[in-house]
Amino acid sequence: MSSKNGEVSEEAWQRFCDKHVMAAFPGGYTVFDATGYWRSGTDTAEKEHTKVILVVAPADAREKVMSVARQYRKEFDQNAVLISSSETKMNFVQKENTDGK
Repeated sequence: MSSKNGEVSEEAWQRFCDKHVMAAFPGGYTVFDATGYWRSGTDTAEKEHTKVILVVAPADAREKVMSVARQYRKEFDQNAVLISSSETKMNFVQKENTDGK
């Protein structure tokens, strides 16, 4: 992950998550390491290490997502932060209680 001031360290990323992401989504979230690819304004192929945050939240949480994205863009001097949303259904497959309770 990079910013105009160089690479975003893992420590800086973790501080950001602890301060902003966990505050917005205390029920939890998942982070994936990824590589982003795109064409720059000069039509040069670009790539960089990035992070993907997965949040399962109701539709009315969109402003929280936007707030975290704006904070990341500001704190790490980004040109843009991608947000993708979709409707989903989820279930947890939990461990069965084996003691009869």
